Amino acid sequence: LSLSLSLSLSLSLSLSLMVALMLLTPVVAAAASQEKHMRMPTHTAELRSSNILDGPALEHARAKWEKDVMVNEHRLTLGITYDYPSSENFVSELSFRGSAPGDLMYDLHIHNPLAKDTDTRVTHLDLTQILSQGFVAMASVFHDGPLAHGFRPSLLRVKELSFFHTAGVVNVQPCWLPQEHIARLKIGQGRVRRRCPISLQLDRNLKEGTNSLEIGARRVMDGRMIAARVFPMAKRLRVVYTDSRFEEDANWEVTGIFGKSNDNAADSVVGPLGITFKRSWQW
Repeated sequence: LSLSLSLSLSLSLSLSLMVALMLLTPVVAAAASQEKHMRMPTHTAELRSSNILDGPALEHARAKWEKDVMVNEHRLTLGITYDYPSSENFVSELSFRGSAPGDLMYDLHIHNPLAKDTDTRVTHLDLTQILSQGFVAMASVFHDGPLAHGFRPSLLRVKELSFFHTAGVVNVQPCWLPQEHIARLKIGQGRVRRRCPISLQLDRNLKEGTNSLEIGARRVMDGRMIAARVFPMAKRLRVVYTDSRFEEDANWEVTGIFGKSNDNAADSVVGPLGITFKRSWQW
């Protein structure tokens, strides 16, 4: 009888343990999945020189800290940025980036949240909504005043509205910038926005009745990239070269602006107008 009772108790405990494990497995798997996609805190530093043609000097320094946090089962990336010398306080920008239900992505930036001058405390919000049939709707708005004094609809401004869609081997993005009265059309090669090997941007200023054109080219190599942008109306050329193989765990970038030294002078010389260097690294 005692042997039978012991066997019954052992079988009951085993079944209870199996049921508990079956119930806990989805919870543990979900927690492990969230933990897998959660990034460790990242730190970014950046140093930028002034125009070396005027004499090399340190012009700008930036430090940024980012960390993923969970808010009601949604991952949120929190960022804190410090800029020197433009920042009046330790924090020059707070950022919040994540995804909401329904394929809505948001990117919120609060500039100079601790500044005494309320004119510099501006909040920017970028929204991206993935639609059907490959359409992507985007809106960039900003609150022209500190949210610490309350939200005022009269201070809400729309910076840009746009739609993005791929049409075969090219992508098309019509944009409207109401603050500048500019209608813009972007055409690029490929199916990924902002990574086009060849791109074209046409601007029409409806208020002034002027047009502008930009032609871009981009080539990505192993650890390196070169991008060029031509401004025919302004007779300018901007070239950016980045290299992550020059120095281990660091990324170097050199930017050059080329054009006429004086557009109004007949004898103006065509050459470099500005060359800057930037070194950034992340750990």
